[in-house]
Amino acid sequence: MSIPHGNKIKRRILGTASAVLLVGVVFGLFYINALMPIITGYPAKYLCSAVFISNRIPTDVEALDLHFSFIKYTNNEVDFQDSSVTSSFLWGKSKAIYRKEFGCTLIRGTDEATLRAIKFPQSQVVKYNQDTLAWPMGNLLPDIVTGIDMLKLSEIAHKLMIDRGYHGNSFAFMVLYKGIPVAESYQPEFNVNTRFQSWSMAKSVTNALVGIMVKEGKLDIQCTGWNYGKRR
Repeated sequence: MSIPHGNKIKRRILGTASAVLLVGVVFGLFYINALMPIITGYPAKYLCSAVFISNRIPTDVEALDLHFSFIKYTNNEVDFQDSSVTSSFLWGKSKAIYRKEFGCTLIRGTDEATLRAIKFPQSQVVKYNQDTLAWPMGNLLPDIVTGIDMLKLSEIAHKLMIDRGYHGNSFAFMVLYKGIPVAESYQPEFNVNTRFQSWSMAKSVTNALVGIMVKEGKLDIQCTGWNYGKRR
């Protein structure tokens, strides 16, 4: 018995649509799986630093800092007993741990026991009173004439921090003039003693440290493609 021509067309369309849908689902799962280290790793490390270094409230961080893309769908568990954060999403999971002196570390390519067994190098504690030292080691600022309209600068700081004119999550505002702070402001829940995540500033600091080590002969860098040498 032959199938009517119209039914054949409908079956072909249905078959094609099913195949396209299947390919889309497979690609979507593959794509999400490729992003899984970021989807779970980012909130684990970020929340760990925010809670155990910046002393922020976990729920505030999740609502304000981690409420975007797939990140907002992760399930984050903060363990105050072993100072860790575990973030999970679907089949993915990442863990970050806080260690005194080391800060927060996302566990990748090793295991937690190995990381916790590493001891921070002993060094002589340097004690000094910041109120007796000049900036940037201390809080004493030199008297300089900047010619800057400080009233306008204060208005800008107020708009950014209090009125949240940035339209984003800007927690602190500082303006340097010739290396000297001339304006400083914080959102109400933060202050001068809050430890913020450095973000891209860490790249500059790391770059400077690498340069110093190379100059002192403690690091040998060979720029051959993506291989940058090894530590002596």
